[in-house]
This record gives sequence, C-alpha cells and structure tokens, in this order.
Amino acid sequence: MSKKNAFAVITDYRLPKVIIVLVLLAYLSPKAYAGDGTKPNAVPPNASLGIADLNTGLEAGHLPPNGEYQNWFQANYDQTENIGVQWNRWAVKWSQVESSANPNQPPEYHWLCVWDGVGTAPEECERNADRYDYLRLAQEDEARGVNSLVVLTEIPNGYQTSPDGSRIAGLSTGIFQILPNGTTDDPNHPNINHSNPINTNNRWGAYFYQATIVLGNAGVHHWQIMNEMNLSEAWSSQQWRNDYVRVVEVADKVLQYRQRFGEALQDQIIIGGSIYVFPDDNPDAYAWVLLMYQQLWG
Repeated sequence: MSKKNAFAVITDYRLPKVIIVLVLLAYLSPKAYAGDGTKPNAVPPNASLGIADLNTGLEAGHLPPNGEYQNWFQANYDQTENIGVQWNRWAVKWSQVESSANPNQPPEYHWLCVWDGVGTAPEECERNADRYDYLRLAQEDEARGVNSLVVLTEIPNGYQTSPDGSRIAGLSTGIFQILPNGTTDDPNHPNINHSNPINTNNRWGAYFYQATIVLGNAGVHHWQIMNEMNLSEAWSSQQWRNDYVRVVEVADKVLQYRQRFGEALQDQIIIGGSIYVFPDDNPDAYAWVLLMYQQLWG
C-alpha cells in the first residue's frame, strides 16, 4: 500500500485503537420550518459539526408526493445550512451506474438520469431504482457549497464472480494499460497508454477512475470505499478481506495516477465503516477488522 496518500477512516464508534471520525447523521425534515417560511438564525458553517445524510429519504424510497420533490430537497439543504453542517454523505450504487454489468462486454456507465430520452425529471428519476441521478446530486452539493462524501457501494451482480478467485471481476488484474501491450499496477510506469490508461478488465479500477472524473468534475473529492464490508457472512471471509484491501489499493493507485498529472489533487479515500467489532459482541468479526487494518497499513 502506498504511503503517499493518507487514508481517512470512518468506523463504528466501538472500535478501539484506530482513528475514529465521529459522524453526525442529521436526519432533517422540511416540516421543521416556520409556517411563514422564515428561517431561524443560521449557525456559521463549521465542518467539524458533522455530516448530514441529506438524501436518506431518497435512498430509503421515502419520497414526498409528486410536485413537492424540489421543495423538499431544497428545504433539507436550507436546514443543514442553518445548523452549520458542511458535509452531505450519500451513496452511489455501482449496481445502478452499471445496471447491465457483464464482464464479457465493455462497461457502460450511467451517472445522469434521462427519462424517456428527453431530459431529466428529478422526481421520476428518484422513484425508479435503476435511474438514480447521481450527477445532479453532486452538482446540487457544489451549488449549495456543501462538501460531498460519496459512499461507493453495491457491486453489480454481474461482477461478483471472477475466474481469478476474487469477489469482483478482474480485481487482481493490472490497473493500467501499457504500450505496446500489457498491464501494470505502477501509476508511474513510463509506458502507460495515457490516451486510454485504465485496463477495463479491472472493472473496479475502471469504475473508480470514471467516478473521479465525472463526479469529481462536479465537485466530489471524498470517496468512502464501501460500507459495513463485513456485514454478510458470504463476504466476512479471508478472501473478501483480501479483496477489500485490494479494492482500496486500486483506488489509491488510480488517484496517484491522476495526481501525477495535476488532477484530483483534493481527492481523498475514506475507509468504510465496519460492524460487529466489539470483541465480546462478535470475536470473529472483530478479528476480521483488525486483520484488515493490518493488511492496509502493514
């Protein structure tokens, strides 16, 4: 693992002996507003106040009635601004960005919802599970002066098996394409094909690279790599722990490559939070987490 980029950590509050970022989850409701539409005295913006999950209702499918979406959405921003919170944490589901994921076909990414081929319709996009409008959320954060913390989650079903033994298609393959042919993990390799640098057979590397460009250009610079990665018994294994470490390594090297050319200089990787980490609660999961951190930082 490169020592060049420092990783921030979000983890369960019970996990001892690691860096802990306390996350304030502000579940806000526009109904808290005064009836005359006036705002309470705003608190000066303060990044240390925490993180608001402004889009929690969207992710849970709890949307306002038709015709009220934009007011509901903007009221959440207004109230977050009033209490001084400067961060919005929201998930980008890989399975939706690549809803037709097929390891035998070139990847196709859909960051912006287009309804019926004629343009965006926010309420309809949010109500359709396969048409989440991620690019618009990033643009909304930037327009309101809110920092985005994007959680990259949900591996597409089509990528969850791989001949190389990993849980994600092509995860062990080289990240970058080199000339005249071949791949490498070295972001500073002199023969990287800069016109087409990413090996798309490494589906996670290709996806993360695109995310840092598309959403990064819209103001996203903080990337939480998955969440509660030891939640499922099927993934709470040595293989998945190795894969998760590799997922973080690939993301780190992608950022190193972009930063080599003066791009994504503000971008940071954040390690996803884990569950069941108290020794008396679940000793196996506790050991899994400690081993994961040992693998990440050696």
